Amino acid sequence: LLIAAQFFAATAVKRNYGDKTALWLMILIALLPQSLWLGLEVRTYMLSSLLLMMSSVYGARLLNKPQTKDYVKFGLVSVLALYSHYYCALFLMFLYGLILMSLTFEKKQKMCFLLTSVIVALLFLPWVYVPLKTAHNISKIWYVNDDFVRFSWQFFTNPLQPEIMQSVYFIATTLSASVFSFILILGLTNIGKFAVSSRKIIILTLGCFCLTYALLLFLSAAVRPMVTARYLKIFSLPLYLSGAMVLTKYKEIAKAVIAVLLIGFSFTYADIHAISFDKGYQNAINDIKQFIPADQPLLVTDNSNLFCEYYLPEY
Repeated sequence: LLIAAQFFAATAVKRNYGDKTALWLMILIALLPQSLWLGLEVRTYMLSSLLLMMSSVYGARLLNKPQTKDYVKFGLVSVLALYSHYYCALFLMFLYGLILMSLTFEKKQKMCFLLTSVIVALLFLPWVYVPLKTAHNISKIWYVNDDFVRFSWQFFTNPLQPEIMQSVYFIATTLSASVFSFILILGLTNIGKFAVSSRKIIILTLGCFCLTYALLLFLSAAVRPMVTARYLKIFSLPLYLSGAMVLTKYKEIAKAVIAVLLIGFSFTYADIHAISFDKGYQNAINDIKQFIPADQPLLVTDNSNLFCEYYLPEY
């Protein structure tokens, strides 16, 4: 999926926003610490992030003389994103709303957008039954608490720290993530200096992210805690797209950013590689299979049950 994101940057992003923006997006995808985490993650976070970036690009296309295929692409990736993570539903809700408010084209094109929205909603409707049916059981084992919400802001300064507390390269990761957050702030505060096409992407991606994060914080306070820095990582690629727009505009800071990202990448990669490819799990699996019969129950605690489901399904 990390390769698929690079391919999308080299094709669709290049076609719509030029060589430099595509190149910067590919650099950010390759070097930022969130990418390394997402690239090694077996769950759907990377898929969600890729689909949200694609939705942002195809959604922005609808604001500039869209063709029928643009509606089809936008609707298709939207449906796939909705089925990948619930956070995507919030992001897309705001994305569709911002696009609808920005529509200036003729009535026929506006009707095409509304028709696309209805079809996407209908295709997602069968899944709505699932959370309604399982909400009661999920609430019994829901692990997100107020501490997760309180420290979710660390996504902007050190996205790996909440998940990998033992990281010995905390400073390097913080440096990369903090510099990227500064780039996003720079773009948002100077939004009027960008070309129209770049401005639309920055407003759509950053706007939808900020609105989604604000809504999640509100729901966490009003209903129950539901936001974590880990889940926020699915918004990484749409934010990378905004960052690429900013770096294309502000060439004077590009070299400094490259240097920082290379330093952060080297240390972050070494850290994640050491943790992700630790032989301890592999050795434990081999010992369990060798010395414990499959018909014997295993007593596990905390997230070890997930470990057993993945690697020891026969027990």
